[in-house]
Amino acid sequence: MKSLNQRDNKNIKKYLYILMSVLFCSYIVFLLWRVFFYAYGGYHRVVGRMMGYNLVPFKTVFAYIRNYRAVSKEIWFFNLFGNILAFMPFGFLLPTLCRDVRRLKSVVVATGVFSLLIEMTQFALGVGTFDVDDVILNTLGGAMGYLIFSILHSLLLKLYRNVDG
Repeated sequence: MKSLNQRDNKNIKKYLYILMSVLFCSYIVFLLWRVFFYAYGGYHRVVGRMMGYNLVPFKTVFAYIRNYRAVSKEIWFFNLFGNILAFMPFGFLLPTLCRDVRRLKSVVVATGVFSLLIEMTQFALGVGTFDVDDVILNTLGGAMGYLIFSILHSLLLKLYRNVDG
């Protein structure tokens, strides 16, 4: 009877892996579409060349905080919290697929590199600006997603051990 449970566990793990892979790929496609083609509701990014950049950490963040009354709430929220929220799934889903990326440091590095590539591509294609604050906020979002993964992973392991043991 034990071999049946082991076989069932392998099948469940296989289907969960496929599900998480599909979710991760769908998330990446949606994120890239959102970043490169669509922002702020009805504003489509590929209408002209934008070649701005910010290399000063927290310059944009502090500017939005100081001038929150002068900017629409949608743009204010999108720029301060949208980047964090947009990358939380990256930090959550990546360690579900890759055992090598099950440490906070690994997720932070992977999220930072992925975000940096997106920012550099936006700048090179002229469909957005390069902003180091976006990289920082995106990386923070990935770290927060990892923390949620870590908590759920340890809770599920405890639950599994209690049911199995």
